[in-house]
This record gives sequence, C-alpha cells and structure tokens, in this order.
Amino acid sequence: MGRLRARPALDLAHHSRHKDPRMTTPAPQTNRRDDALLAVLFFAQGLPTGLAWLGLPAWLRSHGAALDTIGLVSLTFLPWALKFLWAAPVERLAVRLGCGRVIAATQLAAALAYAVLAAVDLRTHFLPGLALLTLLAAACATQDVATDRHAIVRRGAVGAARINTLRFAGFTGGMLAGGAGLLLAGATAGWAAFMLACASAMIIAAAMAMRMKPAARTPGGAPEHRARDDAARVRLRGFFERAHPWTLLALALLFKSASAASESMVKSFWVDHGVTLEQVGIMTAVNLGLWGLVGAPLGAWLLGRKGLSARGVAAGAGLCVALLLGLLAACIHGGLGITWLPTSGIEWDWVYVLLPALQAVADGVASMGFFTVFTRAVIGRQPGTDLTLVMCAESLGGLALGALAGVSAARLGYAAHFALAGAAYAAYIAWAWRALPRVDVHAAVDERASQPFTVTPARALP
Repeated sequence: MGRLRARPALDLAHHSRHKDPRMTTPAPQTNRRDDALLAVLFFAQGLPTGLAWLGLPAWLRSHGAALDTIGLVSLTFLPWALKFLWAAPVERLAVRLGCGRVIAATQLAAALAYAVLAAVDLRTHFLPGLALLTLLAAACATQDVATDRHAIVRRGAVGAARINTLRFAGFTGGMLAGGAGLLLAGATAGWAAFMLACASAMIIAAAMAMRMKPAARTPGGAPEHRARDDAARVRLRGFFERAHPWTLLALALLFKSASAASESMVKSFWVDHGVTLEQVGIMTAVNLGLWGLVGAPLGAWLLGRKGLSARGVAAGAGLCVALLLGLLAACIHGGLGITWLPTSGIEWDWVYVLLPALQAVADGVASMGFFTVFTRAVIGRQPGTDLTLVMCAESLGGLALGALAGVSAARLGYAAHFALAGAAYAAYIAWAWRALPRVDVHAAVDERASQPFTVTPARALP
C-alpha cells in the first residue's frame, strides 16, 4: 500500500523538475499570524451580525420598543444578501491596492459607524440608528470580499478547510460577542461604552490588516504582481464563464434549506408550548455555538485528520440533519412529552432540546463540507467575487425558504412540516452527491495533499 501511494508523489516531483506548468498547483502559504488575522477579520464580520440578530431585539424590547419596530432590524442583513452587486469593483480595487489596504479601509469605516452609533439613542432615533447599523453591515460585508480573496489566493485548494474553520469559529465568536456583549456589557457600562469598545476592536483589526503580506502567487500559479494586469477582467459575469456555474449556484441556494425551514419553526414550537422568550434566546445562542464552535471544527477534523472527502462529509452530515428532522416530526406527531413541556423553569422535555442541538452540530459538519467544496470551486482570477456570489445565493435561498416555512407550518402543522423538510433535504443531498464532483475541480489536489506518502504539491513556475 505504501508503494502504491508513493508513486504519485514521485510523478509530481518528476513534473516539477521538468517544469510543466499544467501539472503544478500553488503551494499553500500559511502561518499562525495569518491564521490569527483571518480569525480576527471573521470575528469582526460576526460582531454586528450578532448585535443585530441576537442582542438588539431583546435590548430594544427591554427598553419598550414595539414589535413592529424590532422587526425592522432584519433589514440590516440586506448587505450580506446583496453584496454580489459591488463585489467585483471591490476585488478589482483589492488587486490594484492590495487586500490589506481595502480591508483596513472597511474596518475604519466600521469603526466610524460604531463611534457614531455610540452617540445615537435608538429609543428615540431608531431610523437613523437602523441606517447606521445597515451601513455597518455593508462595511463588514465588503470586508468579506477582500478577505476571501486574500485567504484563497494565499492558501489555494489545500487550505480550503482551514480557511473555513477560521471562518466558522471567528464569525460565530463574533456573533456571540455581539449579542451577549450588548446584553451584558450594555446593561452595566451602557450602550455608548459597548459601541466604543466595538469601534476600538475595528481599529485593531484595521491595524492588523495593514500589516498583511501579499501572497507570492495567485491561485492560478502566476506571481501576484502579474495578477494586477488582470484586474480589469474581474467581472460579475466572469462567474458564469466557469464550468457548471448554475450547478454551483443551485448547490449554494439549497444547502442551508433544512436549517432555514426548521430554525424559526422550532422556536415557534417552543413558544407555543410555554417556553419563555429568554429561554428561547439561551437555546438559540447555545445552538449557534454548537454549529460554529463544535460542528464546524468537527467537520474540519473529519476532513483533515480522518482524510474524508468534503463530498462525503457534506452528504453524510446532511443525511443526519434530514434524519433528525424526521425524528423531531415523529416525536411531535406522537405527542411525546408535549403535555408536560415545560414542567417548571427551564426543565423542558429533553427530546425538544436535544434534537435541535444535535441538528445544529450536524449542520455545522455539513456546512464545513459544503463550504470546503465552494471555496475550492472558486479558485481562479476572481475568487472574492465568485465566492461572494455563492454566499449570496445561500443567503437569498435561506431568506426565501425561511419565509415559506411559516406558510408550510401554518397549513400542515409542525409535525408534517418538519417531516416534509427532512424528506426534501434528503432528496437534495441525493442530488448533491452527484452534483458536487462537477464543481469540485480541485478535489484531487486536496486529497493528494492529505495523503501521508505524497510530497507537498510542486510550486508553480517563476
């Protein structure tokens, strides 16, 4: 077995000596400092999202805001769904000026927005505050375009899983800090102090970004300085010049369909059976942590240490998600524990806590598999723009399916809705199993790099 695996490595070395550029792949460039930088940048992206999604609704309600006013906070997510509209100009700027400068500019813009928010009382000036929160989200969404370009250019196909481990952990940590920070620090130090603390964090991130080292080579193997000649070619329509662009978009559009169809309805089910809003908030934060800080790292471990393919991780964990939704539907249909849910305080029937928690972990594992494929699929001259389009498809798909979930649950009931969501997601996974190899053109590079008897992929020609 060892000899069989050693042969491809020798072949790679042979092609490296003969300098055949068609057989070369960019060597991944990574170090702990760059890992820390990416984690900080993804944390900075998650901070305003957690502020708006986890912290602000409860904070506004505690200060007497009306429910229809609180609902408008969801508008702050629009920049994340629409950032594909300005992704190409941002990436062209990142190619010309360097990713570090563009990222630093967005972080300073975010710091300014936080500083102005510190002087705004949302209880009396809600609409100006909402506009500032939306601009803040736009700055962080724009930062993501340049960050993705930096990460993918620097690390290539072999670093896809590591990029996404940092993405999930950093973004989840930022969301938890934004939500819990507002509710805890805001209650003691006040709104203004928390906003100024967030502004300081953005300034630190900007300073770190200014020290970013440019990648020596592009994902295509050319020196990075040569890529500046291609800046004018970065266009949104360039995404559709790749092989199977619509397959990639369809995969992205639906891969979060299970969570989109179930998360809000699980919360509604809890509330309908006596769970308090505070308890729902606790479980939402716990499940978010399980998704980003347990499930995603577990997926990375399966990809790295266990050597499983991203396709296998995505499909296997996706089927677990579908199965858990089916079990939840069966428990609700059978009336298991509903009559005594909850008995007192936070003592809920264990099944309605455990199943959504397990689903969050499985969804985190599946997300790591899918995002690894998506990251490898967009390697090329405009990875920031292409990955942005993929992620926007995910966001728009989640928004649409989340809206349909309410209609489905209202007409079919919770049990039938969760059963339908599980069956539909299982069908999607069956299709994705066949579709993923079409878009994951760099899978062989990643699998070859993870084998113990192969050499590091050869560097591209100077």
